Amino acid sequence: MRVLYIYCHPLADSFHAAIRVAGLRGLKAGGHAIDLLDLYAESFQPALTANERRHYFDSPRNQSGLESYVARLKSAEALIVQFPTWCFGPPAMLKGFFDRLLIPGVGYDAGSSKPALNNIRRIVGVAFMRS
Repeated sequence: MRVLYIYCHPLADSFHAAIRVAGLRGLKAGGHAIDLLDLYAESFQPALTANERRHYFDSPRNQSGLESYVARLKSAEALIVQFPTWCFGPPAMLKGFFDRLLIPGVGYDAGSSKPALNNIRRIVGVAFMRS
């Protein structure tokens, strides 16, 4: 199975980093194709720019600059999302990823609001309060 492993923690020596190592090892042993998307390591920019917000509903223009992330989402059969719980929710980095990527033409059909990521068959969340 093609797995997009979305990891969101800034510290390489954290408890979450250890969980990620074990998770990736298990997925590899299971024969899965793994695409690790480390939001901090890739310096993902979570905030919408004024121009991106202005063209939010204009697909495919709203995907400009996000093409590689869109391709990774569209090629995944499973998502694993790993993050710490900070202030009773996910880190802003992860929220920004979903805000910027689950857009019309990617997350749902712009004309009908029907889900568009039908390639994803499994979603797993790994969240801990300990960071």
